[in-house]
This record gives sequence, structure tokens and C-alpha cells, in this order.
Amino acid sequence: MKRLISALALGFLLTAVSFGQIGFGIKGGVNFASLGGAEVPSGTRSRTGFAAGGYFEVSLPMLFIIQPEVLYTTKGCIFDQSLSRLGQPVSVTQTNTYSYLEIPVLVKYSLPVPVVKPNLYVGPEVGFLLSAKDKFEETGAQTTETDIKSFIASTDFGAVFGASAHILVADLDLRYTLGLKSTSKAVSTAKVYNRVFSIMVQFPLF
Repeated sequence: MKRLISALALGFLLTAVSFGQIGFGIKGGVNFASLGGAEVPSGTRSRTGFAAGGYFEVSLPMLFIIQPEVLYTTKGCIFDQSLSRLGQPVSVTQTNTYSYLEIPVLVKYSLPVPVVKPNLYVGPEVGFLLSAKDKFEETGAQTTETDIKSFIASTDFGAVFGASAHILVADLDLRYTLGLKSTSKAVSTAKVYNRVFSIMVQFPLF
């Protein structure tokens, strides 16, 4: 059975290559990441990160495209708080930074518009946690950074929604990633999810 599946997959790829139906390239851009859910405290705002990696695409009939990607991406959020110490107001900023190896698999529909070649797409993604840091900044105190990877779920699942258009030699890609699995493993009932808006540029190489 494994040999049959491998043979069918190889045959599919060879057929796609022969008809010019596959391509690959690199992409990268900026993330505006935050957290959502019932357990997220007030005073939370987005943090700016980045995403970079590569993609592989297979063109299908009826203007559809399957596009798996492999991305290094940073997520997280910023918490702003105002505290009182010894009767004096203190401003505290806490920045959580999560790094993932992320694999989205997108189903794209190409709108029949020449030149700009717009696409609409949706698909699942899985992320594998690489690192998680918590930076604590307090007025009049030394900034500290703590490794919190042991408190964050090792995998993340989500849904990706987006659109792209061809501009000159690249594609401008706008997407929103909706986390569907809680990022916290410290409390099993905690509902804290990644929320990311991304602006990326995609460069075809083949």
C-alpha cells in the first residue's frame, strides 16, 4: 500500500511538472499578532513580528491551486498595566513572544482577472512551538526576560483566510490566522488563542 501511494504521488508530481502545473518560491513579511479568548486580560495589544519561508503550489482544474507552505513565524502579544508600589504609580509592559515552525495548507481560487491575477484562499495550519519568551519591563526597574516554553502548548492549530494579487514580479499576500487551540497548557481550561494579521510578499522561483 505504501509503495502504491508513493507511486501515485510520484506520478502526480511528474504529470504536474510535464504540464507546467507546479511551482515554488519564497515569501516573507510582517505579523501583527495578539491573543484572543475569554482568559485574555484587558490592556492587551498586538506586537509586531515577522514570517519567512517557502511555498510549493500545484495548479488544478477549475482555477484552483493547492499551496502548502513552511514558515518561521513569530506571534504573541503585549500586556500594558498600571500598578501602585508604595503609593507610587508604576507602568508595567509585559511582552510575550512565541516562535513557531508553521505549516499552512491553502486551497486557493484564482479569479479570472488578467495582469493582477487575484486569489482568494482558505486552509488549515499547524504550528510547532520553537521558543516562548516573556519580557517584563517596569518603570524604574531592570528589564527581565524569562523562558516560558514549558507553559505554552507545543502545537498550535488554526485556520487561515486571505487574498493575494500579482504586482510586478511578486504577489502581495494579506491573511488572517485564527488560532483554534489554546496556547496555554498551564491550565487545561484556559481559553487563549493566537490571532495574527499578516502582510507578506511572495516571490516565485519556478
